[in-house]
Amino acid sequence: MDAPSGVCCCWGGFGAGLSALLLLPAAVAAVPPAVVEQARRTSDWDTASAWDMLETLHLSGAQAERLLPHLERACRLFVEHYAASSRRLSEARAAYTAYRDQKRRNVGIDPAVEERASAAHLANKLADVQVDAELLEIEGVILNDIFTRRQRELADGYHVDRAALMAATGSRPGRGGTADRTSSAPAGPGGRAVPHQSVHERLMAEIREELDAIHEFQRPTPGAVARHLLTPAAAILVFDTLRVRKPPIVVTAQRVATAGTRDYPRERYEAEVEAVLALKHEIQGWNLINGLHLEPWQVYRLIDVVERARHVEAQRQSARLEVGARPSGTDDVRFNQAARALEDAAARVLTPGQHRVLDEFVVCFKGKPSLRDPVRVGQADVSIRMETWLAHARRLDAAGLEKSIAHLVASEEKRLLGPLSDRERSDRVAALRHAARQAAAMTDVDFALDGPALAERITPPNRPADLSDRLHDVHRAAGQTGKLARFMFRPTFLHALQTRARDIASRSARTVESADVPRAEQSGRGCAQPPAGEPCRDSDQ
Repeated sequence: MDAPSGVCCCWGGFGAGLSALLLLPAAVAAVPPAVVEQARRTSDWDTASAWDMLETLHLSGAQAERLLPHLERACRLFVEHYAASSRRLSEARAAYTAYRDQKRRNVGIDPAVEERASAAHLANKLADVQVDAELLEIEGVILNDIFTRRQRELADGYHVDRAALMAATGSRPGRGGTADRTSSAPAGPGGRAVPHQSVHERLMAEIREELDAIHEFQRPTPGAVARHLLTPAAAILVFDTLRVRKPPIVVTAQRVATAGTRDYPRERYEAEVEAVLALKHEIQGWNLINGLHLEPWQVYRLIDVVERARHVEAQRQSARLEVGARPSGTDDVRFNQAARALEDAAARVLTPGQHRVLDEFVVCFKGKPSLRDPVRVGQADVSIRMETWLAHARRLDAAGLEKSIAHLVASEEKRLLGPLSDRERSDRVAALRHAARQAAAMTDVDFALDGPALAERITPPNRPADLSDRLHDVHRAAGQTGKLARFMFRPTFLHALQTRARDIASRSARTVESADVPRAEQSGRGCAQPPAGEPCRDSDQ
């Protein structure tokens, strides 16, 4: 949820390479000298990685020729999506800025501002979903009609050796799109644990595998072929290697990928993408800060801890930027220990009630408050939807109810539950049917009083969120960082805390009447106690 709409979630990052069978000398390196030199000059990581994947697949010349129309179609899609994304970025930045400003003030959200931000957020998500659907279609044709069974297996398990490419090219990858989905956990093929894994590592691998399966079911995403071969750089490479005249759209796509368009240069585009992503992170940070309902002394204490966290992060990033550097195990352990110690220091600032808010906090762009369960941030809208469904279902006949239940369960699988087994689906249908009949037996007055509690009982869990929480718990048990650190190491979180501190200072000279105190968006008011020896100050939030 964090990444803004880019050129596409599958474009950018690392790609693959061309086989020795493809009209090239029999003995050729995985990253040829010519490609290495080109990457040094142009930072063209897509070309270097496209060579690597094609080299892995060992495509024949005939197979490469059959790729050409699909590469041309992907280039056309790339150009169209870049133009559409460029138009949306400025609108999203303005909408998110207004939404962020109201989150900062924490006095409620103007419905018009919220609607504008929601519309921009949804437009970006839908655009990426549509592009992913078309790329999946192209990828499916390539896998089924061009690749052999062995090549499909290689493509399915393909991962980029980033360190090797960095060392070969003497540079580092740009931001681009989403990087290859490789895991730092030492898991075997298909997520299976390898012998040297600890208990915690095996458990993390299992949770990640289940999460990946749910996410892939809820929103199928293009695989390695789309990420590494359906790029303008890969198209240029294949056309040039086959000595086939490049169609104009392929040339245009490569120019757009490297320089952008006259109206929207690449530098401006990337700056807008970074700005939108930073705004989304800042909004998420404000959701947490407002939900914790921090006292002034807590804000000041957290600023000190987060400033130290940012210093540690800067050191880690500096080490990563060293050309061709592969972090050592000792370096990773040292960073994790420092990060964990800082997260523990931040956790000691929070009260037990605030820890409950943090435990239940769902990292999302737009969380809604629940008057019945204020710490269930981001989930309240689910129970509200169940109330709405019950109000509708209680007036349906038997056939209409069964149809409505089937539609609701399918929607829940896609949104919250992931794929259900036949037994799980049957149990869910039975629970919804029973609740709908209970609601139908109530009078309108009784439903108004008891309907919300009935809706709460049948509100489905958010399996991905629950699994993510489990993963955080295992991380903590293994001595790694948890959910709070996810915010602490973001520069936007420090900026938000500093902004809140300035707001506190600007109001410290006047007495705030109780009616003027803004209410926290996502938690009930709790009194955070200052450390021993410090005076108790009223919250400004």
